[in-house]
Amino acid sequence: MNPSTPQHTQASRPGGLLRQVAAGLAARNLPIRCTHDQDEGLLRITGLASRYCTVIADDSGYVLVDCWPASPPPPRAAALAATAMRVLDDREDWRPGEPVNDPDLTLLSRAGLALRAAGLTVRLNVLADEQNLEAFAQITVTHPGRPERGQLRIGDDGTITWECDQPHSGDEQHLARRIGNVLASIVGIT
Repeated sequence: MNPSTPQHTQASRPGGLLRQVAAGLAARNLPIRCTHDQDEGLLRITGLASRYCTVIADDSGYVLVDCWPASPPPPRAAALAATAMRVLDDREDWRPGEPVNDPDLTLLSRAGLALRAAGLTVRLNVLADEQNLEAFAQITVTHPGRPERGQLRIGDDGTITWECDQPHSGDEQHLARRIGNVLASIVGIT
C-alpha cells in the first residue's frame, strides 16, 4: 500500500456524505426512494406524501436541502414556523403566538412575525421574474445565537429551503445525521 495514495472509506470517498444521508433515511423505515447522483452531488427523495425533496451536499460541509409541496394544500403558518424552530433551534415544543392566527396577514407575515417574536432574525425577500413579469416572496430565517444552524427560506407557496455552509471537520456521520434530522423536521416525520 502506497502511503501517498488516499484511502477512502465508504463515508470519506467522494459522495460519502450523501450515501450516509440516504442510509440514515432508509434506517427510519420511510416509504421513500433515494436517487443519488454522485457526479452532481445530488440526492433526490421521492415517495413522501406531502413533499418532494432534494439534497445537494459536497464533502466540505456545504448543504442545501430543498423541499416543496407535492400537492399544495394551503400551507399553514404555524406549521411552517414550527418547522423553522425545529431546524434552527431544536425546539420541538415551541408553539407560535398570536400573529400566526391573524387572518388579515399573509402566510409569510404570520410565520415571520411569530418567528421574529421568538427571537429569530427574519428578512423578507421579494424576487422578480422580469421576463414573465411575476413576483415571488419568501422570508429568510436565521438564529442570531446559532449561525452554525444555517438559514431557512420559506416561500409563499410553502416551499422550504435549508442552507448551511459549515465545515464538518471530518465528522461526516454527524453532518449526515443533521441533514436527516432537518429533512425529518421539514416533512413532519420524527
